[in-house]
Amino acid sequence: MRRKPLVSVCLLAFAACTDGPTQQPPAEVPAIVFCRGGIVTCWLTAVNPDGTGARRLSPDPATEPAWSPDGKRVAFINWKDQNAELYVWNVDGSTRRLTRTEARREMSPAWSPDGTRIVFAGWGSGVEQHLFVIDADGSGERQLTGDVRQGWRPDWSPDGRTIAFQVDRQIMLVDADGSNTRTLGSGEGPAWSPDGTRIAYSRSGLSSPDVGGLYTMAAGGGDVRRVTTGLDDSEPDWSPDGSGMVFVRSSGGRLALHGVNADGSGIRAVASDSLRNLQPSWRP
Repeated sequence: MRRKPLVSVCLLAFAACTDGPTQQPPAEVPAIVFCRGGIVTCWLTAVNPDGTGARRLSPDPATEPAWSPDGKRVAFINWKDQNAELYVWNVDGSTRRLTRTEARREMSPAWSPDGTRIVFAGWGSGVEQHLFVIDADGSGERQLTGDVRQGWRPDWSPDGRTIAFQVDRQIMLVDADGSNTRTLGSGEGPAWSPDGTRIAYSRSGLSSPDVGGLYTMAAGGGDVRRVTTGLDDSEPDWSPDGSGMVFVRSSGGRLALHGVNADGSGIRAVASDSLRNLQPSWRP
């Protein structure tokens, strides 16, 4: 998954947000990128799945990182000048700006499985928020959804045919061509498993403590399995082999990254400190 915010905070890639080359990034980047910072501003950080090797990767604030399928690019939202535009970071350390829409704020990028396109949410004036698709080079943008008003947090299925996304607290599906929108079930922040058979998501326990936590369901709906029971566990993203997930756990006012096996066993801290750690993306 790819990513998927609790709050609109900041993160980025490995050098300053520009339209051209920047300094060379580290040769080896830990597999999980995420946002670490305070309430207002945070930065791109990377950490190994076992919690070691955490380091900050960028001096610039941005948000919502998403690894590309080939593990060589990171899509992210840059909040430079408060415009919230879509960028891509490349392994040579350069960044490329894909959108220039001052009247619309971009959110929640996710890659197509072949790495040629990015789906994202666009929030214009008023309350409407739709999904858009753009080519990875910044061309060919088109609006994907029009029959829902608040679509966001999209994630592309591994076979490229379907996009899961969130409307209010419902998980919905839409075909990749924008047709056949349908509701799958209650939940937030959907993330497809690498084999495409299941979707991970969260349910808030604030109003109903007995339902809070992470869940998975069959890709077509049904066969719901509860993975964790944390009231505010959220933002799951699968490991490349589908055996586990990284997620955000809120406790005592802190946001920390944790790992868990797909069956709910083996919960362990991955990034836990006095700062806010959120929006994880696990390199495929």
